[in-house]
Order: sequence, then C-alpha cells, then structure tokens
Amino acid sequence: MLKVSGFAPGSGAPDVELDVYVPFTLTWPGYRRMTDAPAYYQVGGGMNAHLELKFDRSSGVLVELAAISVTAIAESAGNAPCPGTPPDDVLPVCDLAALGPQLALGDDRALAFTAYPDAFDIRIGDREPVTHRGDAVVFGLAADDTLASVRFHWTDRQRREILRDHGG
Repeated sequence: MLKVSGFAPGSGAPDVELDVYVPFTLTWPGYRRMTDAPAYYQVGGGMNAHLELKFDRSSGVLVELAAISVTAIAESAGNAPCPGTPPDDVLPVCDLAALGPQLALGDDRALAFTAYPDAFDIRIGDREPVTHRGDAVVFGLAADDTLASVRFHWTDRQRREILRDHGG
C-alpha cells in the first residue's frame, strides 16, 4: 500500500494530457524541475487497470500520475460527492525508502474508476477514504494514511474523450 507521510504545498493544477492509448496523465510542475529520474511505482498492473505514479526522489512528492489502462468505468449522473474539506493546494509525500522498489497490488481489482459529470474518481485498493486533501486533484486517505483515492476535476470535453476512447 502507498503510505502518505505528509503533504507538500502544491503549485496549482496539473497539466492534463489525454491520449487514445494512455487515457490520461496528470503532470505537476515539479516533474520538469527534477534533476534525477523519478521514483516509479505502479498500482494494478493488469491489462484492464494500471496506474503509474512518479515521485521526486529527493522529496517524495508526487509529480506525475498516469492511467496506463482504464476499463470498466462506472458512470454517475450526479456530481462527485463533496469531501467536506476546504480546497487545499497540496501534493502527497511518500516515504520512498519504506515502499521498496515498486508497489504492485497485482490485479485489476485493485483499481475502480467512476466518471462523474464534474470529476474522475480512482479508488485504490479496498480501504475507504476517511480524509481528503487537495483542490484540482483531491487525494483520499484511509484511516491508516494509505492512499485510497484520487479524484481530478475535468472539463466536459475531457470527460467525453475519456469515455469515448476508454469507456469499455
């Protein structure tokens, strides 16, 4: 599991790149400022669901999140539930040494995707998020401070493209 040891100040909304082959990539400005290659971790790893997370090796801050494969997207007619916390421009920090070389939960059931009209939600593992931090991207943490969800707000165009190309 991906344990979050804290949060670092963010630098605004990430760049969102959509692709026919890679559903989406969220890249924060810190990615371009790194001098070393990022630490790379994956969740899922199956053919139907695979998420890659990249962290700055020197700080442990998340700098990029890419959905390599996304299928079985549940669609919701209503907007995403409000986490009940004020917007907070932050990024999760992980203790990379404690994680080892790679995080691989091993099967597609480790990830679940929901498309709301206003946001795309990724559930990681089976733990329920109990606290939320973020703004343009909201990170949900389970009671044990593991990353349980990631939600990013999107435009109508982004929603249409992802559902058209990857909706299953």
